Amino acid sequence: MYQFINLQINKQVLPLFNFLKDNPTRTLAKDNHVMMIYYQPPDFYLVPFSYKGITVTVTATDDLESYLADGWQVARDYQIASVQDKLADVLDELEHEYLNRQRAGRPLPIMGLVFDWIAYGLSSKEEIIAFVKLFYLNGYSYEQITQLYASLTKSNNLNNCFLNTINTIFKEELNERIYESA
Repeated sequence: MYQFINLQINKQVLPLFNFLKDNPTRTLAKDNHVMMIYYQPPDFYLVPFSYKGITVTVTATDDLESYLADGWQVARDYQIASVQDKLADVLDELEHEYLNRQRAGRPLPIMGLVFDWIAYGLSSKEEIIAFVKLFYLNGYSYEQITQLYASLTKSNNLNNCFLNTINTIFKEELNERIYESA
């Protein structure tokens, strides 16, 4: 089942996204903002974030009716498109910058998703990516996240996804360690 990525952009930063003209999708407008709705491609997962005039939300349903009721208007009535490579790269970079800036050393309460992961383990790529990003955002170290992952996962099928995600998130810290040890 597809999820939807709602990309809300302030009109002041919209010129930075000129490349989106090559990937038309349904677009809504309200005041100084536009919102573009995309299908989330497989193997691409973002945590919702807001950073420098850009807000990204992920929903399981097309919330067009609720946006219209909230005062948004359809600016371009195109078919919903899937996120393409260039946009995926930009959103990935923005999310990574957001995670770095918001990272704090606060423990996570064992409730909601965290409780479910502890009770039932991690069983999908989406859960692995959300797990790494959530624990990173809350100040956990590379080693701590790896230990938690190893304790919660019984299947080796997801190890590659875990390693790719954690190494991408901790890329700068890993590079610093290599530089310091040289």
